[in-house]
Amino acid sequence: MEAIYRRTATLPGTGVSDLLHLLQETASQHQTSLGMGRREMYHRGLLWMITRQKLIFYRTPVDGEEVTVSTWLSEGKHGMYLRQYEVSAAADDVICRAAAIWTLVDAEKRVLSMTPLAAPFFQSDTQMERFLLLRLLRSMDTVQEYTFTVPAGYLDENGHMNNARYFDAVAPILPKGGILHTAQVDYHAEAREGENLTIGYAGADHSLLVQAWGDRGLCFRMKLEYE
Repeated sequence: MEAIYRRTATLPGTGVSDLLHLLQETASQHQTSLGMGRREMYHRGLLWMITRQKLIFYRTPVDGEEVTVSTWLSEGKHGMYLRQYEVSAAADDVICRAAAIWTLVDAEKRVLSMTPLAAPFFQSDTQMERFLLLRLLRSMDTVQEYTFTVPAGYLDENGHMNNARYFDAVAPILPKGGILHTAQVDYHAEAREGENLTIGYAGADHSLLVQAWGDRGLCFRMKLEYE
Protein backbone atom coordinates (compact mmCIF):
# COMPACT_ATOMS: atom_id res chain seq x y z
CA MET A 1 0.00 0.00 0.00
CA GLU A 2 1.33 3.41 -0.97
CA ALA A 3 1.63 5.75 2.01
CA ILE A 4 2.16 8.74 -0.28
CA TYR A 5 0.10 9.10 -3.45
CA ARG A 6 1.22 11.47 -6.23
CA ARG A 7 -0.31 12.58 -9.49
CA THR A 8 0.50 15.16 -12.13
CA ALA A 9 -2.35 17.38 -13.25
CA THR A 10 -3.16 20.69 -14.87
CA LEU A 11 -4.73 23.35 -12.65
CA PRO A 12 -8.27 23.94 -13.93
CA GLY A 13 -8.38 27.49 -12.52
CA THR A 14 -7.00 29.79 -9.83
CA GLY A 15 -9.92 29.74 -7.38
CA VAL A 16 -9.92 27.87 -4.07
CA SER A 17 -12.78 25.70 -5.31
CA ASP A 18 -10.73 24.68 -8.38
CA LEU A 19 -7.85 23.60 -6.16
CA LEU A 20 -10.08 21.79 -3.68
CA HIS A 21 -11.70 19.79 -6.48
CA LEU A 22 -8.21 18.67 -7.51
CA LEU A 23 -7.30 17.74 -3.93
CA GLN A 24 -10.52 15.77 -3.47
CA GLU A 25 -10.03 13.86 -6.72
CA THR A 26 -6.46 12.98 -5.74
CA ALA A 27 -7.50 11.86 -2.25
CA SER A 28 -10.30 9.72 -3.72
CA GLN A 29 -7.85 8.07 -6.10
CA HIS A 30 -5.52 7.32 -3.19
CA GLN A 31 -8.33 5.85 -1.10
CA THR A 32 -9.42 3.67 -4.01
CA SER A 33 -5.85 2.40 -4.44
CA LEU A 34 -5.89 1.46 -0.74
CA GLY A 35 -9.12 -0.51 -1.15
CA MET A 36 -11.21 2.02 0.77
CA GLY A 37 -12.63 4.18 -1.99
CA ARG A 38 -16.20 5.41 -2.26
CA ARG A 39 -17.55 2.24 -3.89
CA GLU A 40 -15.84 -0.09 -1.40
CA MET A 41 -17.05 1.96 1.56
CA TYR A 42 -20.61 2.20 0.23
CA HIS A 43 -20.82 -1.60 0.01
CA ARG A 44 -19.98 -1.59 3.72
CA GLY A 45 -22.74 0.95 4.44
CA LEU A 46 -20.29 3.83 4.86
CA LEU A 47 -19.54 7.17 3.24
CA TRP A 48 -16.50 9.42 3.27
CA MET A 49 -17.25 13.03 4.28
CA ILE A 50 -14.94 15.98 4.88
CA THR A 51 -15.63 17.91 8.08
CA ARG A 52 -12.80 20.47 8.07
CA GLN A 53 -10.19 21.82 5.70
CA LYS A 54 -7.35 24.31 5.92
CA LEU A 55 -5.07 25.57 3.17
CA ILE A 56 -1.88 27.66 3.32
CA PHE A 57 -0.79 29.38 0.10
CA TYR A 58 2.85 30.18 -0.62
CA ARG A 59 2.10 31.81 -3.95
CA THR A 60 -0.86 32.41 -6.23
CA PRO A 61 -1.69 29.48 -8.55
CA VAL A 62 -1.48 30.07 -12.29
CA ASP A 63 -4.37 28.88 -14.43
CA GLY A 64 -3.32 25.96 -16.63
CA GLU A 65 0.06 25.28 -15.00
CA GLU A 66 1.14 21.68 -14.52
CA VAL A 67 1.49 20.65 -10.89
CA THR A 68 2.27 17.60 -8.79
CA VAL A 69 -0.27 16.82 -6.08
CA SER A 70 0.94 14.67 -3.18
CA THR A 71 -1.35 13.34 -0.46
CA TRP A 72 -1.07 11.03 2.52
CA LEU A 73 -2.86 10.07 5.71
CA SER A 74 -0.97 11.21 8.78
CA GLU A 75 -3.27 10.19 11.61
CA GLY A 76 -6.49 8.32 12.30
CA LYS A 77 -8.72 7.81 15.32
CA HIS A 78 -12.40 7.40 16.19
CA GLY A 79 -13.50 7.29 12.54
CA MET A 80 -11.63 10.50 11.66
CA TYR A 81 -8.60 10.58 9.39
CA LEU A 82 -6.25 13.53 8.98
CA ARG A 83 -5.18 13.83 5.35
CA GLN A 84 -2.32 16.07 4.23
CA TYR A 85 -1.67 17.56 0.79
CA GLU A 86 1.08 19.40 -1.03
CA VAL A 87 0.74 21.05 -4.44
CA SER A 88 3.94 22.02 -6.21
CA ALA A 89 5.12 23.09 -9.66
CA ALA A 90 8.69 21.97 -8.89
CA ALA A 91 10.66 20.62 -5.94
CA ASP A 92 11.46 24.16 -4.73
CA ASP A 93 8.17 25.74 -5.85
CA VAL A 94 5.40 24.76 -3.43
CA ILE A 95 2.13 26.47 -4.26
CA CYS A 96 0.16 25.35 -1.23
CA ARG A 97 -0.11 22.84 1.58
CA ALA A 98 -3.40 21.68 3.02
CA ALA A 99 -4.92 19.45 5.68
CA ALA A 100 -8.41 17.97 5.86
CA ILE A 101 -10.30 15.76 8.28
CA TRP A 102 -12.06 12.96 6.40
CA THR A 103 -14.65 11.08 8.44
CA LEU A 104 -16.42 7.75 7.97
CA VAL A 105 -20.19 8.19 8.19
CA ASP A 106 -23.02 5.66 8.31
CA ALA A 107 -24.63 5.94 4.86
CA GLU A 108 -28.21 5.77 6.16
CA LYS A 109 -28.04 7.47 9.56
CA ARG A 110 -25.48 10.11 8.49
CA VAL A 111 -23.67 9.83 11.81
CA LEU A 112 -20.00 9.21 12.55
CA SER A 113 -18.94 5.57 12.31
CA MET A 114 -16.17 4.14 14.49
CA THR A 115 -15.33 1.42 11.94
CA PRO A 116 -11.53 0.96 12.05
CA LEU A 117 -9.55 0.92 8.81
CA ALA A 118 -6.11 -0.52 8.18
CA ALA A 119 -4.44 2.42 6.47
CA PRO A 120 -0.78 3.36 6.02
CA PHE A 121 0.18 6.55 7.86
CA PHE A 122 3.08 8.85 7.03
CA GLN A 123 4.61 11.69 9.03
CA SER A 124 6.19 14.47 6.97
CA ASP A 125 8.57 17.24 7.97
CA THR A 126 6.01 19.63 6.50
CA GLN A 127 3.05 18.41 8.58
CA MET A 128 0.37 20.99 9.18
CA GLU A 129 -1.96 20.67 12.15
CA ARG A 130 -2.61 17.49 14.08
CA PHE A 131 -6.15 16.80 15.31
CA LEU A 132 -5.76 18.86 18.47
CA LEU A 133 -4.31 21.84 16.58
CA LEU A 134 -6.73 21.92 13.67
CA ARG A 135 -9.19 23.86 15.79
CA LEU A 136 -12.80 24.64 14.99
CA LEU A 137 -13.59 28.24 14.10
CA ARG A 138 -15.52 30.08 16.80
CA SER A 139 -18.93 31.68 16.51
CA MET A 140 -18.68 35.18 15.06
CA ASP A 141 -20.69 38.38 14.84
CA THR A 142 -21.55 39.18 11.24
CA VAL A 143 -22.69 42.58 10.03
CA GLN A 144 -24.00 41.71 6.56
CA GLU A 145 -25.82 38.73 5.08
CA TYR A 146 -27.36 37.36 1.91
CA THR A 147 -29.25 34.24 0.81
CA PHE A 148 -27.79 31.48 -1.34
CA THR A 149 -29.88 28.65 -2.81
CA VAL A 150 -28.01 25.38 -3.38
CA PRO A 151 -28.27 24.45 -7.11
CA ALA A 152 -28.38 20.87 -8.38
CA GLY A 153 -25.07 21.36 -10.18
CA TYR A 154 -23.28 21.87 -6.85
CA LEU A 155 -24.15 18.41 -5.49
CA ASP A 156 -21.69 15.52 -5.22
CA GLU A 157 -22.17 11.74 -5.12
CA ASN A 158 -23.24 11.91 -1.47
CA GLY A 159 -26.26 14.02 -2.43
CA HIS A 160 -25.17 17.25 -0.74
CA MET A 161 -23.23 20.35 -1.76
CA ASN A 162 -19.65 19.43 -2.59
CA ASN A 163 -17.11 20.78 -0.09
CA ALA A 164 -15.26 22.76 -2.75
CA ARG A 165 -18.46 24.50 -3.82
CA TYR A 166 -18.77 26.38 -0.54
CA PHE A 167 -16.10 28.73 -1.85
CA ASP A 168 -18.21 29.32 -4.96
CA ALA A 169 -21.15 30.15 -2.70
CA VAL A 170 -19.17 32.98 -1.06
CA ALA A 171 -17.60 34.23 -4.31
CA PRO A 172 -19.76 37.42 -4.39
CA ILE A 173 -18.19 38.70 -1.14
CA LEU A 174 -14.53 37.76 -1.70
CA PRO A 175 -12.13 40.76 -1.65
CA LYS A 176 -11.00 41.92 -5.07
CA GLY A 177 -7.25 41.99 -5.64
CA GLY A 178 -6.26 40.50 -2.30
CA ILE A 179 -3.62 37.76 -2.14
CA LEU A 180 -5.03 34.79 -0.23
CA HIS A 181 -2.69 33.36 2.41
CA THR A 182 -4.81 30.94 4.46
CA ALA A 183 -8.31 29.51 4.18
CA GLN A 184 -10.19 27.32 6.63
CA VAL A 185 -13.72 25.97 6.43
CA ASP A 186 -15.59 23.87 8.99
CA TYR A 187 -18.59 21.88 7.76
CA HIS A 188 -21.27 21.45 10.43
CA ALA A 189 -24.32 20.21 8.48
CA GLU A 190 -25.07 19.02 4.97
CA ALA A 191 -26.48 21.51 2.46
CA ARG A 192 -29.05 19.89 0.18
CA GLU A 193 -30.40 20.81 -3.26
CA GLY A 194 -32.79 23.78 -3.13
CA GLU A 195 -31.89 24.63 0.47
CA ASN A 196 -31.69 28.35 1.25
CA LEU A 197 -28.61 29.29 3.22
CA THR A 198 -28.42 32.57 5.10
CA ILE A 199 -24.77 33.60 4.77
CA GLY A 200 -23.49 36.23 7.18
CA TYR A 201 -20.06 37.81 6.90
CA ALA A 202 -17.72 40.43 8.32
CA GLY A 203 -14.27 41.66 7.37
CA ALA A 204 -11.51 42.69 9.77
CA ASP A 205 -7.75 43.30 9.43
CA HIS A 206 -7.11 41.54 6.09
CA SER A 207 -9.51 38.70 6.92
CA LEU A 208 -13.02 37.65 5.98
CA LEU A 209 -15.21 35.73 8.43
CA VAL A 210 -18.25 33.84 7.14
CA GLN A 211 -20.91 31.64 8.70
CA ALA A 212 -24.07 30.19 7.20
CA TRP A 213 -27.29 28.75 8.53
CA GLY A 214 -29.60 26.33 6.74
CA ASP A 215 -32.58 24.08 7.40
CA ARG A 216 -30.61 21.97 9.93
CA GLY A 217 -29.02 24.88 11.79
CA LEU A 218 -25.40 25.97 11.42
CA CYS A 219 -24.14 24.79 8.04
CA PHE A 220 -20.55 26.04 7.87
CA ARG A 221 -18.01 28.56 9.11
CA MET A 222 -15.14 29.93 7.06
CA LYS A 223 -12.15 32.19 7.64
CA LEU A 224 -10.00 33.67 4.85
CA GLU A 225 -6.82 35.63 5.56
CA TYR A 226 -5.17 37.86 2.98
CA GLU A 227 -1.76 39.50 2.66
